[in-house]
Amino acid sequence: MKQLFSMLSILLTIVFNSTLGAFGAMLIDLNPLVGVGVANALSFIPQVSGALSVKLTKEIWTNDIRDKFYPNMSFLNEAQDWSMWVENDTINFAEVGGTPSVLKNNTAFPIPVESLADTPLDIVLEYYTSKPTHMPSSELIELSYDKRTSVVNRHKTALFQKYAEAGAFNYTPVSDDTFTPVIPTTGSASGTRKNIKFADILSLKERFDDMDLPEDRVLVLNPRHFNQLTLEDLALMKAVMNNNDLFGFKLYTYSKTPLFNLADATKILAGQTVAPADQTFASFAFLGSEVMRSLGSIEMFSSEKDPQYAGDLINFQLRALARSVRNKYIAAIYADAV
Repeated sequence: MKQLFSMLSILLTIVFNSTLGAFGAMLIDLNPLVGVGVANALSFIPQVSGALSVKLTKEIWTNDIRDKFYPNMSFLNEAQDWSMWVENDTINFAEVGGTPSVLKNNTAFPIPVESLADTPLDIVLEYYTSKPTHMPSSELIELSYDKRTSVVNRHKTALFQKYAEAGAFNYTPVSDDTFTPVIPTTGSASGTRKNIKFADILSLKERFDDMDLPEDRVLVLNPRHFNQLTLEDLALMKAVMNNNDLFGFKLYTYSKTPLFNLADATKILAGQTVAPADQTFASFAFLGSEVMRSLGSIEMFSSEKDPQYAGDLINFQLRALARSVRNKYIAAIYADAV
């Protein structure tokens, strides 16, 4: 019976291919028999079709990683996109050296000449590599398209989350300085930490105002800070969320904000050891014109029909970078100790 069904399937395939090939040949003024022969010949070359589909799939999947990489609610959307300046996963640019001096009611000539030397810089994009995912052959047979699509989307999300965490770290200053305000919270006690108050946001606004900074101000609240402000004044927070404006700052929330050292009010750097009791969470702020984001190459790695895993292995490598342009006009509000 199986042989009968197999023969019928082959026969129907030949009839379909012959009809399609003959019709196509007539459209371009060829002998219908030529079209019949070509159509049936192509249908029996599975290895070529498979090779083309693997290459096309990789291109589609890497494009899927890049497409809409930044979620709509991500603070990274407020940064300058420098992706267009990436060449060989490197950004070449010059750090601005200064601004011209301005004379008022000048009467002395010639006017003194000054130099505004810019510093050429090369920035190499960082690597973000996801760990390989094992897809058993049994799952691929049953859910080939859906399974692979699901896996790709999860790799995309994981890559973005790691990249966003690095961006949050780089958009946060190390310590308080003239151009990098770091402000402690001053509210009531919540455990061993002080709550944030609207007055603390106003203190940050005042620091930005003193520097005459433009209006592209962004505040990224740790969810705990967001909740504390909501409890302080629910009506005000509702108005803030409706307008997405808090004292001139465009508002976002993000949970993976950097940690600060209570002992000296400095950001805890990678590899730095600080006792948990001395660590505290923070929110951060920046000017959109003073931070950048960029995507470089995206590469997909795969091992198909791996004999050791009886299935496929797949992972991705992303070249990307998110950082402050000049380490100026970035800020933080950390939860101070009670």
